[in-house]
Amino acid sequence: MKRTILAVLAHPDDDSFGLGGTLARYADEGADVHIAIATDGVAGSVAEGHEDDLASLVEVRTREVTAAVDVLGGTLHMLGYRDSGYIGDPANEHPQAFINLDENIPTAAVVALIRALRPQVVITHDETGGYFHPDHIRCWKITTAAFFSASDPDQYPQDGMAPYQAQRLYYSAFPNRMVRLFTTLMRLRGKDPTRMGRNKDIDFTKLGISRNKLHAHINY
Repeated sequence: MKRTILAVLAHPDDDSFGLGGTLARYADEGADVHIAIATDGVAGSVAEGHEDDLASLVEVRTREVTAAVDVLGGTLHMLGYRDSGYIGDPANEHPQAFINLDENIPTAAVVALIRALRPQVVITHDETGGYFHPDHIRCWKITTAAFFSASDPDQYPQDGMAPYQAQRLYYSAFPNRMVRLFTTLMRLRGKDPTRMGRNKDIDFTKLGISRNKLHAHINY
């Protein structure tokens, strides 16, 4: 039987952060790896010296994720929803932002992908979104709903496809033990771990999952 994996992720670049090694490993072993990116990345930022790219950020990030998924050995599916920003970002007020859409819209899109691709395994962000990004958490929510809805013929019948039940649903996460060590080292160096990231809006002390909640480990 052909092994098929579907990863449903929030942003262009989430394919490479965290899950990249896992996806590349299974693609290299012959699995059919599909990567669905929910948003267009328009609310992202650019590195110093690339300010001109802000005007065409969707196109830039689409090129980047297309190249990255090609390196990983997967097939890319862009769902095309508008990127939301991090907590408190004005981008979250846009009526078309991913977090403001009726949940049935992206859930139906993921159900259709599951029914069309018939993966044994579905992967998405965990309930914290890794670092509490609203788009990541919304992705976790709609993918979880789609995983169970795809097998129900009464759910989303408009796609015209046969119901299908994937075997496994996995959430990408990392242990908080590593984070606690990292934050301790940061404090020893005089840095504030509660104000990290380019915009100083990520609290590293809240990141990570208790190790007893991590049940699958992939070595690559």
